Amino acid sequence: MKTFATMLAGLMLFALNAQAQSQFMFDPNQFSRPSSVPEAPPPQERPPAIPRPPVKPKPERPPPESRPPAPPRLPPVNTPADAITEADTRKQPCTSCSPMEKNLRDLQAVVKGQLRIGDLSSWKRSRGLVQLPTRGERGNIGPCGSFHYNPDRDKKSGEVVDNYTNPLTACAFMSLLQDWKKRCPDSQKGCRVAWGDISHKTAQRFNGHSSHKDGTCIDLRPMRNGSFDNAPLNYPNSDRATTAAFIKMAKAKGASPVLYNDPKAGGQYWDGHSNHMHICFKANKKTKDVCANYKYDASVCGPN
Repeated sequence: MKTFATMLAGLMLFALNAQAQSQFMFDPNQFSRPSSVPEAPPPQERPPAIPRPPVKPKPERPPPESRPPAPPRLPPVNTPADAITEADTRKQPCTSCSPMEKNLRDLQAVVKGQLRIGDLSSWKRSRGLVQLPTRGERGNIGPCGSFHYNPDRDKKSGEVVDNYTNPLTACAFMSLLQDWKKRCPDSQKGCRVAWGDISHKTAQRFNGHSSHKDGTCIDLRPMRNGSFDNAPLNYPNSDRATTAAFIKMAKAKGASPVLYNDPKAGGQYWDGHSNHMHICFKANKKTKDVCANYKYDASVCGPN
């Protein structure tokens, strides 16, 4: 009896398990796709593409015959300075100035405050300074036949860039050059004035200078015994008497200080100034009077 009951219970348990499994059995048809599938909407029309701008054609390179000529090759720096004589300076076309008498009147108007330097059209200008005019292939010929030694030039344009000066300084210095030439003409040995750095067109500091920022100071070589030569000269080998006369005339026109390591010639000792003078024409009563009374003499300094 117990065995039959046990068998009956097992059969009932089996039937219940079979029924439960049938409820969770996977029916593949229940996920089948319906017979009628809705059609996909038509694709939207794309907007027309934005047209690209036309490509600009590259400019054609001019033929060789229409290109500007290459700048002339410059002679070596240390060529003899007497290659251009006093007479030749009057034949050299002035490349950075117009007739000097008008230029001088404009410069004096700036010094007097009658004309703004920005309105000065007869002089090249930069940083509130004016360019002291030079001539020649290397820019070696300065005002009144003076000699500009070792000029700094722009690497691209070849323009001289170390001859920019304060307007009052330019006026006083040119007056000094003219009066000195009357007293000691270039034809007389040891008289020709040789000047170097003043101020740079764009840079306040250049060539190691710390005192050539505002265009008021000029480096000059002492006068030499014998014929003129483009070469450095220490004061023991200079013409002391002629150099002293030049310094005296510069001081009479308001030059101060005059740094030069030869006190017997009237210089003030300063390290590094044994082979050149450092002469400054700053704003004072003397320099202003000199500029106001300066009249350009073409018979001494040439037409330009």
